[in-house]
Amino acid sequence: MQLLELILQGVRKFTASQKIAFRPGLNVVYGSNESGKTTLVECIRSLFYPASVAYGSHLVGWESARLSRAAL
Repeated sequence: MQLLELILQGVRKFTASQKIAFRPGLNVVYGSNESGKTTLVECIRSLFYPASVAYGSHLVGWESARLSRAAL
C-alpha cells in the first residue's frame, strides 16, 4: 500500500483546507514545536485504523467542528 496524499480541513491547527502529497519511498516530516507533526501522524493512523483511536481523542478543531474533514 502506498500513501499518495492527505487532505485536511479543520483538524486541530489545520483550519484551512490543505493537501499534503507524499512521494514514493521515505517521507520525512519536520518542523518546529506545535507545527502539526503529531496531528498528521494521528490523523493518518485514525484513517487507516479507526478502532485504534482512543475514545475521547479529538482531532477536530474547536472553532471549525462543522467543517472538519480528513481523507486519504
